[in-house]
Amino acid sequence: MAEYRSSGKELRKSPKGVIAGGILFILVLFGIYGAIRIARNINPLPTVPQSSVEQQTTDVDIPIPSETTAPDENKIIFSYEARFLTDLAKGDLILVNREHETSDLSEGLVSVYEKRNPHYSVRSTDIKLLEHAATALSDMMQGFYDATGHEDVQVTGGYRTKSEQKKLHDKDSVTDNHSPDRTAAAGHSDHETGLAFDINLYSDGVAAEFDGTGDYAWLTEHCADYGFIQRYPADKVEQTKFSAEPWHFRYVGIPHAVYMTENGLCLEEYLTLLRNYSYEGERLQITDHLGQVYETFYVTAETEDEAGIVEIPAPSDIAHTISGDNTGGFIVTYATGETKTAAVTE
Repeated sequence: MAEYRSSGKELRKSPKGVIAGGILFILVLFGIYGAIRIARNINPLPTVPQSSVEQQTTDVDIPIPSETTAPDENKIIFSYEARFLTDLAKGDLILVNREHETSDLSEGLVSVYEKRNPHYSVRSTDIKLLEHAATALSDMMQGFYDATGHEDVQVTGGYRTKSEQKKLHDKDSVTDNHSPDRTAAAGHSDHETGLAFDINLYSDGVAAEFDGTGDYAWLTEHCADYGFIQRYPADKVEQTKFSAEPWHFRYVGIPHAVYMTENGLCLEEYLTLLRNYSYEGERLQITDHLGQVYETFYVTAETEDEAGIVEIPAPSDIAHTISGDNTGGFIVTYATGETKTAAVTE
């Protein structure tokens, strides 16, 4: 590059500047020559018609997510669970009556006396129920006390063995104190499920029969909220084949108790109804007193397995119950996770 010096009046080129200028001129000539050689060896890029560009754009297939292909986070996943045919006689919904027999229980029983709260009494420390039924009973009696202030309800009976039921049946068969429809033969009493109990009223050493009237109607009206039903209503004698027993309660589970109570069904009628609902078809939907939504369906106990194993579809990722009905099938029940506005009851 030329170097300039300032004299204050004019600019003059120095000898060094002349030499540098010559070198720069030579470099420029070499640059021009190289550019010409490169240009001769470059082929021009082909021109792409506008129509071709548009065609490429429209032909590109870009998948667009849709609601039908998006995963359903609320979908319940089912898998198969194995049950033996002998399990038909196990569960909260087993039917035990004059036509359907059950066997003695070997486990799961607890003392009702030890499970009680201070707001009701138990006639004997020997009275037993299955643990979850005994817990629900205590919860119900707490609710009854909170609502009415009464503490005079007494549990008078619970689980019976076949031997105990036989003695009671034989005794009643030779007396005139009970209707012939009152006492079941051994193996055919609801008390042999470990899910049923009897109550009366007991205060100041005086016992009275429980008839479910007055303040005590609360138990009849709210027992379903705790999973219980009145097993032998006065208007269902034809179906149950037993005379009315307002003092006899049976645990079946909250959703089932709610549905039976709201629709005026006894256990025999309800189990017949459930046969209309299946895993493959429609499932019965039930909303309990708190607004929790349940679904339930029936699975016929059919199997070709030599060991008598029945495969039952059931939710694999949420809590559920599988109960035999003691007549030929299983009932699957689960909470869907959905809630609805619950009906208010007094």
